[in-house]
Amino acid sequence: MPPHEGKAVLDKITFGAFERTPLAIMLRDCGLTPLVICGLVPVVLRDACGAGHRQAGERSIESLAFVCYAIISDVEEFVRAIGSNEAHSVQL
Repeated sequence: MPPHEGKAVLDKITFGAFERTPLAIMLRDCGLTPLVICGLVPVVLRDACGAGHRQAGERSIESLAFVCYAIISDVEEFVRAIGSNEAHSVQL
């Protein structure tokens, strides 16, 4: 999925979104200082992940689903879920 024109793209080389990325600075510069990330179960958007080797990437996603009870979805379903008024109760 290519990024929209003019949108920032951050290369993430570690597990955390904030480790070794300018994400915190970018959010602060946009005025988003109180950021709350909630949840115990990661959501993995299969079509928004990249891997150097397709099969290795698929195994990694399957491992996250097994070990971390990750919710595996895709971008379209996720956008639909967070765009609804009942996003808090949508099962992806």
